[in-house]
Amino acid sequence: MSRTVNVALREKKRQQIIDAASSLFSTRGFFATTVSEIAKEAGMSHAAVFTYFSSKEELLDAIIQGPLKEESSRLRKLLSQEGAPGRILELIVKEQVESHIRKGSYLRIVQIVLSQPAVFDKQSKAVFAYSSEIVTALTRLIEQGQAAGELLPGDPEATGWSYFSYVSGLGMINHDADDNLVREFVDRGCRIIGLLRRG
Repeated sequence: MSRTVNVALREKKRQQIIDAASSLFSTRGFFATTVSEIAKEAGMSHAAVFTYFSSKEELLDAIIQGPLKEESSRLRKLLSQEGAPGRILELIVKEQVESHIRKGSYLRIVQIVLSQPAVFDKQSKAVFAYSSEIVTALTRLIEQGQAAGELLPGDPEATGWSYFSYVSGLGMINHDADDNLVREFVDRGCRIIGLLRRG
């Protein structure tokens, strides 16, 4: 029991550091943020941060990788559902729009990483790999939906990248959107993909 509590406490403190760093990196930038500031924001000592992360770079890696794994897992779950391609695409659009809008600060950090791939090599490669995974999956579904007459014709890969760019951009600038606006964003995402009807 004690070991379980210790593991849970350790994970809670680790997450506090990640949350604090995410907030600071997204507003001040990676290089302008010090470990001392992260520690203060997390409510712990400077030394405590290094108990969980050996460097600021390792902390950035954790910030980037965690949500990518979660999103990838959610996508696989949606793709494993039975049903028409158009219906599955609609579910993906809804889930991604809602998810990306909640992750505004995270997407701003992703933008920092992608703007300097030579500096953030490992993290930018992880983001590009995730992006390619998403678009490859979307492309297959779009092809299937077009063949079934559920989607407008067009280049499936270009359509996939257009949609992915749209939904990623939404999260960076519309993190306070209300429910009505979110529904509008979902509707427009479905239009970009070319859905002819929505049930």
